[in-house]
Amino acid sequence: MHPVERVVRKLGGIASTAEILARGYETDMVRLVASYGRIVPVRQGWYAVPEVPKDSLRAWRAGGRLTCISAAVQHGLWAHDVDALHVRVAANASRVERSPRVVLHWSRAAVTGSRLAVSVEEALQTIRRCQPAEVFHAIRRAANR
Repeated sequence: MHPVERVVRKLGGIASTAEILARGYETDMVRLVASYGRIVPVRQGWYAVPEVPKDSLRAWRAGGRLTCISAAVQHGLWAHDVDALHVRVAANASRVERSPRVVLHWSRAAVTGSRLAVSVEEALQTIRRCQPAEVFHAIRRAANR
């Protein structure tokens, strides 16, 4: 495993170019590792390891990370089809995807969870506001198992 790839893995599978450079690697090295497919560009200034789940990459490309029912799927709490990707974005975010396939959940609060998805607790809070009560209760029961 290349050391740049190891850095990205240690940072949760997704890392900014600035985080990689701060650990002593040059921009050219980051590009070289990406050219070999050991890391993949996510959006401007961000890279991921190739096995990051597709929906997590889509969320980052949309401008945030998985939340709500999409995070429940990521955490293994919900197995039903989800029509749209639910993405948590910062209240001051400006570069976000506005699409019928993406539901944006704007938030001023600090993010909990990982770079792939918000925590189960944060996802449940969002699900309670966004989804029908029966969906919320089913996912909450699954989380309590």
